[in-house]
Amino acid sequence: MKTLQRETPRPILRETRIRFDNHRDLAVSDVQFGDRINLTTGDVRIARIVDGRRHDTTRDTLVVGVGDFDGYLYELQRVYRTSDGYFHFVRVQWSEDLGLMVRAACTALDAAAALGAALRLLKPRDITLFVRDWYAGGWFPRNDASILPWIERQFGADHCESLLALLSPAPS
Repeated sequence: MKTLQRETPRPILRETRIRFDNHRDLAVSDVQFGDRINLTTGDVRIARIVDGRRHDTTRDTLVVGVGDFDGYLYELQRVYRTSDGYFHFVRVQWSEDLGLMVRAACTALDAAAALGAALRLLKPRDITLFVRDWYAGGWFPRNDASILPWIERQFGADHCESLLALLSPAPS
């Protein structure tokens, strides 16, 4: 896949942060895999070899991330893009009652699955930003047959038309 030479868009983050009562950071780790996750700062260090390719949160570009805490379980989900245009999905679960990381996983995604994962994680207020900067900006392979019906279901006619205009080729 082709590597882009222009500036990478900013990640779209909607992550709840957790802090101990004594204002210390809440950091968890997995000794077996060397994972380190700080739920206070959002620093996630997970690296895996999947399908012969390194997927590493410290090297790859964060595209979209959501993290929610329901009072018992914290779940963090993120989509990353490698410098050579591959994608991976990271999911971390942490349980307050157990005081440990329940699961940290890194899964390689093909382009269609990466687009689907990103769209699933986006909040409505972030859709325009994602379409403009990440999708129309060329950071995801184009799959208009997939994204156009999705955009049409999210918005009224005026806003939908403005997003569709971003996807139209520039007039020659």
